[in-house]
Amino acid sequence: MDTFLLSRILTGLTLGFHIIFATIGVGIPLLLAIAEGIGVWRKDPHYILLAKRWSRGLAIIVSIEVITGTIISLSLSFLWPNFMRVAGHAISLPLFWYTFAFFVEAFFLAIYIYSWDYLKPTRHWLLTLPILIGGCLTGVFFTIINAFMNTPGGITPWEVLFNDAMPSMVFHVLSSTYLSSAFLLAAITAYLILRGKNHTYYKKGLRICVITGLFFSIINGISGAKSVQFMEQFQPGKLSDSSLLMQTFYYFMIGSGIYIIILSGLYLIFKNKKWLMSLILLGGVLAFLSMEFGWIYTEVGRQPWVIQGNLLTEAGVTMASGVEIILFLFVILYFFLGSICSVTLIRLFSRYTPEQEMEQLGIS
Repeated sequence: MDTFLLSRILTGLTLGFHIIFATIGVGIPLLLAIAEGIGVWRKDPHYILLAKRWSRGLAIIVSIEVITGTIISLSLSFLWPNFMRVAGHAISLPLFWYTFAFFVEAFFLAIYIYSWDYLKPTRHWLLTLPILIGGCLTGVFFTIINAFMNTPGGITPWEVLFNDAMPSMVFHVLSSTYLSSAFLLAAITAYLILRGKNHTYYKKGLRICVITGLFFSIINGISGAKSVQFMEQFQPGKLSDSSLLMQTFYYFMIGSGIYIIILSGLYLIFKNKKWLMSLILLGGVLAFLSMEFGWIYTEVGRQPWVIQGNLLTEAGVTMASGVEIILFLFVILYFFLGSICSVTLIRLFSRYTPEQEMEQLGIS
């Protein structure tokens, strides 16, 4: 394979891997704020414990996100030097704010995790706000860079930050992120219920996640419609692409959204029925697949341009050799990171279960 194809494969692999962790890093802080907020308001220790345990998992996810985000920055310079030569000065500001917002999230998350015993409940809950805002802004600025590549209206900071694609893309990406994160936690909780975990702690966690997921699935449907309207005006080629891959992704995303809305409605009626847990588990998988497919649809649909109408993708690639070796090494790296993250999370939550923690804390 030539350098161009290898570079596209490596970039796609890197972005696809990073998006998993970035989605969770943006979305979970909202669930933290909701769970702890309800716990403080109702003085319910189950909701407090949900937030406490979710924050531990988030810390591990964020640590991996640091690595994958750094790799993206390095790969842009190495694999796409001509792109950076043309657009580097334009995207440097959103890249800076993306990095700054990420460190805000990580900084306050560390304080949040280690200050449970030192702050009053309301003051501790307030720490979720900078975590939530920081996480949200990482999603905003990451999306702005991609939006600029779709509709490059100019190179001044204002023109880059507020390009034509920014409103619809940011609206859709954020709603998709919160939806996917909510159903990820819902799917995990549903799996545990299927395994016989029937304590009210799990039912309360599932309720938060599914209701949040329902809200953002409706918002996501609206944002998706806005995105389609935008593409009809500015990028009709994406919608008219008749390739099997693009059409499959497009209708998969629509079908998944409808499935999750119907599923959430069924939950409101039937609550914690066992057969519904299997459907919720599937909903979590579909939500994350839709997120990945959405980014593939955006990137592939812009081809053959890396900057729409200004720079062909092939013209932005590196002329250096050895990309196949880097691709091989990064496949191993991502497998290692994914395995380490999965094993760590499983051991963290299985060796110290909610039941054990509730018993230790005297929660019934």
